[in-house]
Amino acid sequence: MTIQVTDQTSIKPSHRYEDDNVKVTIPVYVGISYATAKKILELLRSRNEEEPRTEGSLTVVTAGVTKAQSEVEKRLRVDLYTLRHVLFNSLKTGMSLDLALRIQNEVKDDLVFLTDEHLNQAVANSFEHYQYYAQT
Repeated sequence: MTIQVTDQTSIKPSHRYEDDNVKVTIPVYVGISYATAKKILELLRSRNEEEPRTEGSLTVVTAGVTKAQSEVEKRLRVDLYTLRHVLFNSLKTGMSLDLALRIQNEVKDDLVFLTDEHLNQAVANSFEHYQYYAQT
């Protein structure tokens, strides 16, 4: 059976390798500690708070989703309620690497929880793991 290889229509990097004989993909999942998840949520929520504005003798407080929160959710491509669930369950179920990188990009000035070194070590460990089981 021959696999037809199509040219990529974009110049975006891919997580897969493909030729006529083989297709290899490497999914990566990230788990973070409860304490780190809590810090991330605190940082994101603190950036979403808008100062109440005063109009005459009244103080106006915005209810619901603020504009800042909406912008963060657009960049992360997930609402904060769902993100909370994903973060606190990531040690059990893992979160996708693309979401973890979007979160890291959002909080990079205040918290670094995922580095290139972490990713490089994970890839190296994966190869050692598969080579071990291939030999036994």
